Amino acid sequence: MLAFSSTPLFEPFAMPLLLEKLSSSLPSAMVDSLKYLSFCTSQYGAERVAKHAGALWSSLRDAICDSVKEHALSFTLELLHGVDTQGNQIEREALSFLEKLIIQNNDLFLGLIIQDQEINMLVNTATSYKSYKEILTQSKQKLYAVGRILYVSAKASIASCNKIFQSFFPRLLMALGLSVESASGMCCSKSNGIICGQANFGPLYLCIELLGACGYLIVDPEDLKSQFVYVNEVWCCWLQHSPLP
Repeated sequence: MLAFSSTPLFEPFAMPLLLEKLSSSLPSAMVDSLKYLSFCTSQYGAERVAKHAGALWSSLRDAICDSVKEHALSFTLELLHGVDTQGNQIEREALSFLEKLIIQNNDLFLGLIIQDQEINMLVNTATSYKSYKEILTQSKQKLYAVGRILYVSAKASIASCNKIFQSFFPRLLMALGLSVESASGMCCSKSNGIICGQANFGPLYLCIELLGACGYLIVDPEDLKSQFVYVNEVWCCWLQHSPLP
């Protein structure tokens, strides 16, 4: 690992090699690749890593989606609150690396995530899931993977939380039967802030993942200084005016 990262001059050779290793069918090779990539990213710097942004994101997205196992699909109370599960090592390493990349180059990697056709397709599909029982196993895996990607992306920083909320939260609220006025950043309910009937499971789960990211960012909710800092943030304004009960 130290040899790969000993000098930024190795970047043109090491990054493609490690990305190729990430596509291996051997879990141990994938884990090693993720660890090496994560360490090298810190040593090479944002400018050099940016050259491989597209390949890094697509490889991480596929690794996260493919590594989700059946044990991660129970949607327990712990999972729904955005707490990391005891999932497989590939999933944990990939999510950790994704967060590091977002912190290093917020605009670039969030742009790739927000504009990703597959992620948007999965979010749109998830909004149609009314009941957990009606979701096929493969679809549950994809829903869970998207939820974890959104959670990690939003909790990386206040700026990333703002962007993820602006891009996905209004869509999820509308899927729950709530109207959204995106131009003013305000939300209003068609039913006085009460969701009538049973809420769709898919968008509700993704909303809870986003709320979990907000909870992570708020270190001490009783700290008046923190409240003052967050109150004018985009994601905080959404929550303040949200029609969610």
